[in-house]
Amino acid sequence: MTNNKILIKLAEITKQFTNKPKSNLFKINFAEDLDSLQMLDLVEKIEKVFKIKINQKDLNYKNFSNLRSLEKLLEKNDKNKKK
Repeated sequence: MTNNKILIKLAEITKQFTNKPKSNLFKINFAEDLDSLQMLDLVEKIEKVFKIKINQKDLNYKNFSNLRSLEKLLEKNDKNKKK
């Protein structure tokens, strides 16, 4: 999946979890703006849509700080899947 497609999909998914209807998704810090249950739902949705399993060690503030960091996490996961 190309980076652009990943970002579009991530934007669609994350938009469901933010309470800010017209917010710029690239400026939202998901680790700070979502409560713990929303974060669990977000992780579950990402895993389901992208058919991956996010490693427990990757469930951290840095990887969920914004869309770009989520994109990098998915790219890393995709590379690990291909090995």
